[in-house]
Amino acid sequence: MGMRKLESEILKELRLRENNPKIRQKDIMEWALGRNMVKPHEGETLVEITIFGNQPVSVSYKKPEN
Repeated sequence: MGMRKLESEILKELRLRENNPKIRQKDIMEWALGRNMVKPHEGETLVEITIFGNQPVSVSYKKPEN
């Protein structure tokens, strides 16, 4: 699996988890496989999602403006 497929899956799950289809790839500031692997900076939101059934991913993103 390539990086593009992995990042696409992370984006898809983040949109579902946050119930916000407006989140874009460029809104994701940082992600890492595993729990508690990312520390959000000011203005960012930290979310833990699961991809491919059971792989935990920590994601830090900026909420898109309306």
